[in-house]
Amino acid sequence: MGWFFEEMTLQQLIAERTQEQNSTGPDGFNRTNTCLTHTYIAASENFGVLWSVRERRYFQQVEVVERWIVCDVVESRNGLWGYKSMAELDGPSYYSVPLSYLSMVPIEVYGGDAQWREAVLDAISCDEERQP
Repeated sequence: MGWFFEEMTLQQLIAERTQEQNSTGPDGFNRTNTCLTHTYIAASENFGVLWSVRERRYFQQVEVVERWIVCDVVESRNGLWGYKSMAELDGPSYYSVPLSYLSMVPIEVYGGDAQWREAVLDAISCDEERQP
């Protein structure tokens, strides 16, 4: 997926990316996509990463619940804020996700990318070793 830029503030972009979405799937069932939690981690004044845990619910004889971690890379260019969105399964090359998000989306229940999660834990371990 590519970048999407719009004339908005960072706060507006975060609000847009984390709002609840309702849609009807190709099967005719209503789907509710909710942001359960989110965190913006700024790397600079014009760049950062918006982490979120999303949950989608719908019925197909029984209720189906899907949950995943989203990494939105956020950047400001020429006065416009934009983002590039990646789900965990896209293997984002960012590892600053809050650890609590991994437990909110257990890989045994919802799936995920075991290699990416291992890289997240390795990155955190390296950061802890560098701290005095």
